[in-house]
Amino acid sequence: MITSQNCSICAASESLRDKAQNLSKILGLPFDVESQTSMQLMVTDDHIELRVADLGSPIWIDFTEGKNAHRRKFGGGRGQALAKAVSLKHGKTPSIIDCTAGYGRDAFVLATLGCKITLKLNAIPSLPPYYKMLLNVLNPIQRLQKLLKG
Repeated sequence: MITSQNCSICAASESLRDKAQNLSKILGLPFDVESQTSMQLMVTDDHIELRVADLGSPIWIDFTEGKNAHRRKFGGGRGQALAKAVSLKHGKTPSIIDCTAGYGRDAFVLATLGCKITLKLNAIPSLPPYYKMLLNVLNPIQRLQKLLKG
């Protein structure tokens, strides 16, 4: 479980310090300098990443590149297994509550297929870093949707 005893927030640069300190208050995790030995959420210019020394490379969520973008573009649309599992058929677009959310990949795919998605991210209170990383991705998407509708 992630707690204030084993995870902290840090900034990739001095210019991001205020943003990182604000995040530490929101999540109730301490703000600290970058560490190579402890678990940290690092605020960077592009994203918020989770750094764990034992894992090596940092982890972050991004729907615009890599396998997430490929799945969105070429994943089979309404014919893919996930769409069938939620009874997404021609003319029928359900509203879905995702109580686990995880990295939000499935919810993102379903949203691009027209489903109204509600993510219950607080259903997993022991994972605030994942919650914040996912919100960091969803906020720009919501702003883009408003611009496109608007």
